[in-house]
Amino acid sequence: LGPKLLYGKEEVPTLSLAGVGVVGLYFSAHWCPPCKAYTPQLRKVYERAKAKGKSFEIIFVSGDRDDDSFRTYFGTMPWYAIPFADEVRKKVLKDTFHITGIPSLVLLSGTGNLLDKSARAKVMTPSFLSTLPRIVDLKDWGPVPSEPVSLVVRHNGQEHEIECEPDEGWELLRMQIFSVTEVPEEQQRLFGLGVVCGPVDESVPLPKALAAGLAAQRGSGLRIADVPDSRRSASSSFKDEASGAGHHRGRLDSEQAWVPKAEDKAAWYQLDLGAVSEVAGVVVAPRADAGQFVTKLRVSFAEAEGGSFAPVDGAREFEACVTMPQQPLRILFASAVRARMVRIEPTACHGGHRALRADVLLAGAEADVPPEIVVLGNASKEDPFEVRSAAGPDPSTRMMEEQHLAMLQAKLSNLPPRLQHEVRGLEGAKKYEDRGLQRQALDDIPVCALDRLVREGGASEGYDVAFMRKVLLWYKKFFFQWTNSPRCEHCGAADTKTVGTTAPNQEEKSYGAGTVEVAQCNMCGMQTRFPRYNDPGKLLEWRQGRCGEWANCFTLVCRSLGYEARHVHDWTDHVWTEVYCDSLERWLHADSCEQALDTPLVYERGWGKKLTYCLAFARDHAVDVTQRYTRKYEEVLTRRSQFSEQDLKRAMAAINDFAIDRAGAALPQAAAEQRRGALERRSAREEEEFKANRSTAAGPVQAAEQVGRTSGDAQWREQRGELGADADAKAKALQLSEQGLACVSSPGAAPADVARVRAEQLKELVQAKFQHLCDSGKDQQEAAADAIAEAVPLRAALEKAVTSTVRDVRNSNSTEDWKALTSVGPLAGDLAVLSMAVRWHDQGFGNQKGRVRALLRRGGSTLGEVDCFGIAPHEVGEGRRQLRDVAGIRPSKGDTIALEYVVGGGGGHQLHIEHLTLSCATVQTVSAPQGEEIRAAVKRKFAEHAAKGLGPREAVAAVLADPPKAGTPPAAQAVAASKPPTADAQARMKARFAELVASGLPPNEAAARMLEEGKQLQAAPAAPSGAAPSQGAAFSPPARGPSA
Repeated sequence: LGPKLLYGKEEVPTLSLAGVGVVGLYFSAHWCPPCKAYTPQLRKVYERAKAKGKSFEIIFVSGDRDDDSFRTYFGTMPWYAIPFADEVRKKVLKDTFHITGIPSLVLLSGTGNLLDKSARAKVMTPSFLSTLPRIVDLKDWGPVPSEPVSLVVRHNGQEHEIECEPDEGWELLRMQIFSVTEVPEEQQRLFGLGVVCGPVDESVPLPKALAAGLAAQRGSGLRIADVPDSRRSASSSFKDEASGAGHHRGRLDSEQAWVPKAEDKAAWYQLDLGAVSEVAGVVVAPRADAGQFVTKLRVSFAEAEGGSFAPVDGAREFEACVTMPQQPLRILFASAVRARMVRIEPTACHGGHRALRADVLLAGAEADVPPEIVVLGNASKEDPFEVRSAAGPDPSTRMMEEQHLAMLQAKLSNLPPRLQHEVRGLEGAKKYEDRGLQRQALDDIPVCALDRLVREGGASEGYDVAFMRKVLLWYKKFFFQWTNSPRCEHCGAADTKTVGTTAPNQEEKSYGAGTVEVAQCNMCGMQTRFPRYNDPGKLLEWRQGRCGEWANCFTLVCRSLGYEARHVHDWTDHVWTEVYCDSLERWLHADSCEQALDTPLVYERGWGKKLTYCLAFARDHAVDVTQRYTRKYEEVLTRRSQFSEQDLKRAMAAINDFAIDRAGAALPQAAAEQRRGALERRSAREEEEFKANRSTAAGPVQAAEQVGRTSGDAQWREQRGELGADADAKAKALQLSEQGLACVSSPGAAPADVARVRAEQLKELVQAKFQHLCDSGKDQQEAAADAIAEAVPLRAALEKAVTSTVRDVRNSNSTEDWKALTSVGPLAGDLAVLSMAVRWHDQGFGNQKGRVRALLRRGGSTLGEVDCFGIAPHEVGEGRRQLRDVAGIRPSKGDTIALEYVVGGGGGHQLHIEHLTLSCATVQTVSAPQGEEIRAAVKRKFAEHAAKGLGPREAVAAVLADPPKAGTPPAAQAVAASKPPTADAQARMKARFAELVASGLPPNEAAARMLEEGKQLQAAPAAPSGAAPSQGAAFSPPARGPSA
């Protein structure tokens, strides 16, 4: 390639490409029409590769006839070029790779080895980018660790710490992960270690991957200055807002970001520390509410207000954010600087605006936080999918599948053609099981950032549900784009109008496009093709469309993240996804267009759709799920007239049997039988759910289910009859256009609020217990000891409190009959506290009569009842209540607390419960020895605070703020169980694993047996220093197969 290359208008050393993973030699010329058509497409591939952090460069080898043509053509390219005058080099390259026609593309490795001498078509395939190495995996992160490295392993909302030996490799690390998370090795999807998007690459040696993880955490112990809005300024803000308002909110906890004016070409954002400090770097983050962020920046500083600014690190251009959402990124200087004023100057951005949230890192000696790995397994324990399976297609399995398909076609042959065609739904669902496609999808997902959002959100629901909410947020806001009419591909204008359709070309057909819409540009008059692709791999690259494309790609995303997913076809022209959540033991509706989760009635109640058939397809089953989406099933049946219900049942049963048999043929017999049993149990539970829906036509409806369609152009929604079922639903839909339903039904409070509420709950309960004991004549120290001794298990109980909400219950049936509202239970332990909050009113005339009561049920008996909030007010009001007992009886494990409401007799009343929220915390009993240890420590601390002059209640509060650490009560063992094994236990577990493998057991079976034995090893006392690790052979657990 010679010593010099062109980059833009400058010559650069060819060695600037050192370390690049793949280099493309692009032979092309300005005079060649196919080249002029191909170059813009190649540029899109190149830009996507850069955006995904891929190590890929292109060198243009020109075939132009003169220098002016070369410079004009090269000016449209963002990559390198061989200098036009160097004819010798161009000829050598053409001869070396036998270039006989253009455009032509040759791919080389970073070391110069030939990868593909005819890659022109290959680079245009959706899977090409997934074959490129990532920059993060090739980068030199400095010396690799030789000593054990502490790692934080996060899984399912839990955190574990392990010690990782770099030279032991990935297999033993996965075994360690298995030992703390119980996620089988073949189901583990690992993220983190400095990789922002996508899983870790296990082809990278583990020591190098650990070095990247350590580098990513460098500076994580540094203190953030937390500069207030009053000491932040900027060269401009988008709408001239003051600091702290609108587009001038650049704090890390801002709901938006600082955004300068577009015409401000030398924009800067400045932070005043108030005094000269040692500054180690800055921390930056993307805009919080949109896919806009700064990708490159420079930093300068001054020691005094009004002083001259000096560039940091010789005006070095720092790399900044790469995706959205992204955890705050620390940018460390080569050495700390003394500064009062710190100025950040964006030099490149993503999303069209230089959106920035930022703060200053102050120098200090704090230790860095250990690197982290986020582990995703199969979201359902009953899902046998193995992400690591290396087995290729079995010819006998394929033959059996063809036989099953022939039998299915025979069964369907005498049914209506429309039902025969429904087997295509299974073929679509089968694509989502492709491991290559799943890997492509994972490359785009910022799993660690989504996991952090779940942890910061303090959600009181299952991790699988909370994580899915964040996936929907990312997909809706930052990944996929709704397209009413495509942007003009000629002038870039958005002002286009669809004028018709045409047939797809061969390439478009290869990606499942059945039709192509044609849009006319109102600016330049040119036309743009908009293929309606149906290939999920192509859609990962295309990232635009309407509900069909959205649901198709989103279902693949769900499967790649380990969720069992169904693709639901609504015959009134809509599609969406269902995901199975173990924490709820049921399927949840998930509409990515609307950012809606578990709002199945939104189509009927909100959009006003007249549903007919909603059929769901997964890899191993097919179900008519219409009854989940309606409370007017008898009315729906009158519209299902295309064929008999009996024909539909026969067709779905045949398709379902085929799906189960086909999927089961690829599994070991035991696993196939296990899976079939799981599907049968789920089917029975689902039928019970449908039965309950049929009997509760007037049941509660969520607020989010009363909103019309929010996705798409308003006129288009109105034409389809989906803008809203009534005027209120339409108004809400217009107000929330393109925002989705998450803002209507977002669960939980902000993280700080959750912690504050729990702390206040705990304090209130302990103070009440203390006062009660004092009133009964107990000594203050003894009362404090008894009250606070319950705090440790109570704190754990509140952390694990299960929250549920009932919304929008209306009833005007003025009778004295009590009606079921909701229930809590069976309780997992003794009741610690049931917190209730209601917003409601009684719209009756004269006296209010609406009430809510709680009943304690044990077995088949009702033991007692208690009024919850008194009588409902005329005006909308709120009520709160905390229950620790019902009519003096404390609910215990296995009991149920049922809530009922009554409207009241007399006529003219309507009770409206806008929402009722329940938070139920259960706790186990503290054992006597450990309880006494805590009580003794509490007495000592209470006496110390009392001696300082604090009153009794203040002394209790002080002890509660810093509770004694004397021992760990049994109720906290659930927390302690999640702590990592000791270093000695880990060593014994590793030794045992090696011994089992050496004995001939496969690694998976050895890891499973090691884990069973490790549970006893962890509880066993540590071996004396220098002693050989225990072999743990005191028991023989049952063997487990590779699929366990």
